[in-house]
Amino acid sequence: MNIEKVFLSSNFNINEKADNLDDHTDVIVVTDTGKKYAATFFTYKNIETIRRNNEKSGDYLGGKYFWVKDMVLVQSCSETEVKNIVEHLCEEGNFNSVFRIL
Repeated sequence: MNIEKVFLSSNFNINEKADNLDDHTDVIVVTDTGKKYAATFFTYKNIETIRRNNEKSGDYLGGKYFWVKDMVLVQSCSETEVKNIVEHLCEEGNFNSVFRIL
């Protein structure tokens, strides 16, 4: 599979200043055949931020659990790091286990 484009939803969020170490983003991968795939990347730090927020709000049983379909945990949601991870998943043969087809 040849990747043509990688889109991060966080790149289109103009209302907030990005903290690549405490963030999450939908990642859309487009191949050279036009097929599109998606997964959601969360930083380790962002999971803790979400847990604390859910603890206060009462969501997810007060922060006792959290899940998202097609979740990938990463150190940083920077565009460079996300693209490196996508390429690595392809090279290792794990891309289709992580991403869902759109």
